[in-house]
Amino acid sequence: MRLSAVIMIFAAMFLTAAFVCAGESEKLTVHLPRDAEAAGPTILLGQAAVMLGPEETVVRAGGVSLGRFASPGQVIRVDRRTILSMLAGAGIDAEQVRFSGSEFVEVRRKTLYVDGQRFAEAARAYIDKELSGSGVVRAEPSAQPQALALSEPNVPVELRAQSGRCQNPGLVQVTVAAYQGDKEVGRRAMSFAIRYGVKRAVAAADIPAGTVLGAEHIRIEEIESNRPQEEGWQNPVGLTARRMLNKGAIIHPGWVGAARSEVLIKRRQQVVLKIDSGLLYITATGEAMDEGRAGDVIRVRRGARPYERIVTGTILDDGTVEPLI
Repeated sequence: MRLSAVIMIFAAMFLTAAFVCAGESEKLTVHLPRDAEAAGPTILLGQAAVMLGPEETVVRAGGVSLGRFASPGQVIRVDRRTILSMLAGAGIDAEQVRFSGSEFVEVRRKTLYVDGQRFAEAARAYIDKELSGSGVVRAEPSAQPQALALSEPNVPVELRAQSGRCQNPGLVQVTVAAYQGDKEVGRRAMSFAIRYGVKRAVAAADIPAGTVLGAEHIRIEEIESNRPQEEGWQNPVGLTARRMLNKGAIIHPGWVGAARSEVLIKRRQQVVLKIDSGLLYITATGEAMDEGRAGDVIRVRRGARPYERIVTGTILDDGTVEPLI
């Protein structure tokens, strides 16, 4: 083959390649990764794909919307067909677009997550502060709260805890609210099972009614309870059993009391009614209608007839009755 003919063939081939490359360079190349992240509620093609081509076309295509997120953390899948449709709506013909990479891209919204552990720690700190000094020995959370997804990842989050409503004894509910600035953006509630350290007295042996309790009669146990220590609880040593206490029985406050004095006045006994104010001293007699000890209030009949007056008075230590005036 003559040299001139060879040169002509190579020249034709070069011109054809140049024409093809020039045509390809006018196209918009859209490279799809498997996943991408969008900063705002609207998915823009420029956030979901890498694009090459004429600058004006790339800028116009980058602003094409592919959809909107309905909630933080949502993932939206966008395929090539959808992208071509959206580009066509923006005036970019499908013939001028070529793809590379994946067949689709999964786009998720850039999200700030406040994990459940952070909520739990805020609730625990609140419980420890509020119940300090109340005799609580354990506070166990019922479950860890779920994470909270926030759509404003660049705004700091502050957690604020407060007491919640809880009707069951031994349970305390804490609500932790998340704030970004002055706006509440979510909240989580937690329940804690509360256990108090309390004391109780137990009969160490069978104790007949009327027995003055000594250290040998009882033992003091320290236990956990879902209720705090009863107000006014005291060691019952020195008190008197008001009823039969069986061995092993828990001694409740109402079952014991101070030793009572002996009966000073019996029913139908003649008694002296006495008023002694220092300046005035008056006595009279009557018939006791009740039995009583010092400090008890009884009724006294003045006279034998039914219509005679009945006086109410307090039994004094000397066995006389002071009328209640």
